[in-house]
Amino acid sequence: MNKYAVIMAGGIGSRFWPRSRKSHPKQFLKIGSDKTLIQETVERLAPVIKQEHIYIVISREHFDLVREQLPGIPEKNILIEPVGRNTTACIALAAYYIAREDKDGIMCVLPADHKILDKNAYHERLNVAIDVASREECLVTFGIVPEYQETGYGYIEQGEVCCKEFGSGIMKVKRFCEKPNADKAWEYYSSGKYFWNSGMFIWSVNSIINSIEKHMPATADALKPIIEIEAGELDNFLQKVYPDLEPISIDYGVMEKAYNVYVVTGTFGWSDVGSWRTLEKMIKPDQHDNSFQGNTVAIESSNNIVIGNKRLVALLHVDDLVVVETEDALLICSKDKTQEVRKVIDHLKDKGKEEYL
Repeated sequence: MNKYAVIMAGGIGSRFWPRSRKSHPKQFLKIGSDKTLIQETVERLAPVIKQEHIYIVISREHFDLVREQLPGIPEKNILIEPVGRNTTACIALAAYYIAREDKDGIMCVLPADHKILDKNAYHERLNVAIDVASREECLVTFGIVPEYQETGYGYIEQGEVCCKEFGSGIMKVKRFCEKPNADKAWEYYSSGKYFWNSGMFIWSVNSIINSIEKHMPATADALKPIIEIEAGELDNFLQKVYPDLEPISIDYGVMEKAYNVYVVTGTFGWSDVGSWRTLEKMIKPDQHDNSFQGNTVAIESSNNIVIGNKRLVALLHVDDLVVVETEDALLICSKDKTQEVRKVIDHLKDKGKEEYL
């Protein structure tokens, strides 16, 4: 059975402003590494999935970035969304495209902007998830064993243990939970019955197509012709049908409605790199718990994150801040508010300051 990967790379990474911009979003940036996030995502798949079986879903304006950063990906494997329509449309597009050649293959769906520190542990759990998806008519998601009470992630509540023949840490999903408030996050964390929802999925091409056709029939009806049309007609076809698709996530559109959903749990140094605060895991702190990248001086300051560019950044008597410098913008915010950086994006849009987006 062939294995495929679909890397979703269409986001703009608004919470990583001012480094992440529409023309160069965070998945194409080097964050805590000498490789970009999307390069890391492709490279860590090498022991499990052939490069010619890796597909990238992007917006048109980032096509050149993909060709530059991922020269080994065949051009026919780069799927272009005319407009963003959230993850259900993205996944359906890729599933029907792969089904042109292999409806029975296993499809791993991965965001382009995640960090995974323990690659060996990741490969082991990915292979377990592939085994489950290849022998069961099911949808599999990765649940990350929580390290603390995080309010920025959705959670998965575990159901009964199952599929013991494939190994440990495999369960039915009881329910998906929204991002919690602080009290609820502590309840989830302390119970030991909940996992972080990683947004990574494994299933057979046939299983996800059947699920989309059942739970999102309008999306399925619109995109199903991809299986039959000529490859050279794909762009024109998508231009016509894609803007009218319902913009809904795969969690809401399919996963929460399906009965055959399993979770494979894991601990492999995962982060969704969802905000500047996640860099604390990637940058070794100094003796005062400051995490610095670039030319920085800190005097009687603690627990700060500084991402510098060209200028010296000096901190004096400040704590718990995030400071991010670029050539045309400077972000300063409280560390506990990094999830709200997108409010700056909204403000800039309202003020017509598109040059900073």
